[in-house]
Amino acid sequence: MRARHLCLVHTADLIVEEEGIDNLLRSLKQLKSFFEDQLSLDLDPPNKKAVVEHVTHPADLKYVRDLTRAHRELNAARFAGELSDIPIRVSRRMKRRLGHYTLRGQARYRAEIVISRRHIRNHGWDEAVATLLHEMVHQWQDETGRRVDHGADFRRKSRIVGITPRATRSVARPA
Repeated sequence: MRARHLCLVHTADLIVEEEGIDNLLRSLKQLKSFFEDQLSLDLDPPNKKAVVEHVTHPADLKYVRDLTRAHRELNAARFAGELSDIPIRVSRRMKRRLGHYTLRGQARYRAEIVISRRHIRNHGWDEAVATLLHEMVHQWQDETGRRVDHGADFRRKSRIVGITPRATRSVARPA
């Protein structure tokens, strides 16, 4: 180890003498980048993105409790209790979508339903529950082995459970 250290110090001295301090700094940055790349190659599984665990903001946990209760009630009333209990999360990052269903086993994630906090606050509770029901239809598709999309199965089941069978919809502002 001592010999390697002396070799690196001697190499650094030569670079400074011959090429200047700027080149030494540039060489050190390249060396640092090389070792970081090597370390990440050794630690990261190939061709896999790191899984980022998204969590609900503590201030939104009341929404999660209420949505979970609504999921349980809607499951019993409209799906004859056939859906699994599933994690429900409220997202402060969702800006363009009202909700989302993550498929079981999709990209190393667990199945979950995510509802936009902005949607709950801007459009009211009834609209958020309608979105939850929409995502529950996707959950039903996933759990019964159907294709998860907005096709014929989705439209048929949406009508049965009492929601508009569309991928997008206009939402009403709370009164």
